[in-house]
Amino acid sequence: MRSFFRKYTYHEIEADLNYVQNVLSSNMYVFVDLIFISLIISFFMAIFFESILFGIIIFICSYLFFVAIYCLLLKWIKDPPDEF
Repeated sequence: MRSFFRKYTYHEIEADLNYVQNVLSSNMYVFVDLIFISLIISFFMAIFFESILFGIIIFICSYLFFVAIYCLLLKWIKDPPDEF
């Protein structure tokens, strides 16, 4: 949208893209994203079990599972994303 008003240089666009990339790869964003993914999974699984208690248990288990996978990937890759 901003490109309609003014032509930006390559370095200005690159700086904006680096800012967005840093936000999307931050640990806080990943953990919040894992919460939403776990909520979606728990809603879909709660339909099958028809119980809120099982939905909460599935939410906690799926969140912990995804956090463990994320931590293992960070450990194996050994290149954590840059923090602000």
